[in-house]
Amino acid sequence: MVEEIIEIDTGKFVLRPYTDGDEEGVLSLWRAAFGKEMDQRVWRWKYLQNPYGHKILLCVGEQGMIAALYGGIPYRANLEGNTIEIIQLMDLMSHPDYRGKGLFVRTGNGLLDFYCRPQGASFLYGFPGKHHFVLGEKYLNYKALKGGVSFLTARTADLARNRKPFQGRVERIERVSSFFDPLWATCSGYYPLSIIRDTAFIQWRFFAHPFQEYEVWGYRPYLKKGLKAYAVFSADDQRARLIDILAMPSKNLLIDFFARLAIQFLDRGIKEIEAWLPSPHFITEAALSSGFQNAPEPLGIIPTVRSFAHSPSLEFISRRIFYTMADADLL
Repeated sequence: MVEEIIEIDTGKFVLRPYTDGDEEGVLSLWRAAFGKEMDQRVWRWKYLQNPYGHKILLCVGEQGMIAALYGGIPYRANLEGNTIEIIQLMDLMSHPDYRGKGLFVRTGNGLLDFYCRPQGASFLYGFPGKHHFVLGEKYLNYKALKGGVSFLTARTADLARNRKPFQGRVERIERVSSFFDPLWATCSGYYPLSIIRDTAFIQWRFFAHPFQEYEVWGYRPYLKKGLKAYAVFSADDQRARLIDILAMPSKNLLIDFFARLAIQFLDRGIKEIEAWLPSPHFITEAALSSGFQNAPEPLGIIPTVRSFAHSPSLEFISRRIFYTMADADLL
């Protein structure tokens, strides 16, 4: 990318891609923008150690201070059997001293112009709160996904009652398994728009996190070794949060999977399971049939896309996209 110069009343700024030498400046910007620290290990895990690289544009002042950052992770995704790139936006920020001067929006538009051409990203997506969504809707053409997100809750005791005899078995997976790639290959046709949930994704997202502990559970037939589904949770003493799930479109399988997971959690005294899932999806429908109930979404997130002339339509994306909290960096 050729650097772009921006001139405002307080001086000159350069729009340019992030480089390794920018880490300290970005973490300083994070501190100023959000009033808290980002662990250096998390930054490196998220952007430098993932299998996909990063697409990050910076707005840098004359003295080297970073005034704004716009970007995210360019995931490999499945679009009806074709592999495309979609950028998940995260850690978008601007320095408080430079807000209201248009630098953040110009940084965002710079990223759109450079990284989102027809040969680049198919579309951008993310999970902003209301304030950032309104800003993006006004200046960057954000669109909320139709249908929104379903936040589901269930008592483990209620789910456990639906266990189906001899349907399958669950087991905790302690390290990345060779069965994840075949599972994705089997399931991918039923996920016409989704991040590719292969071994590389699972290893990085759940097993390589610098401090977050995730529980990865597999579901197998009684007499076979291959996975029929997996689910990932973040759990404490009272509650388990579903972070990711992949399964065939079988209501009986999913009901039994949820039941057997609930039994595992119930034995540990965990009373409730929470899940964030796209509203129009077979996993959401199966979860509701299992005993989950719709509840008010607690984080205030708005599933959002920024599409282009070469993107699928908003209607197609809203109807077909599959996402979980694994697509976000919130949990």
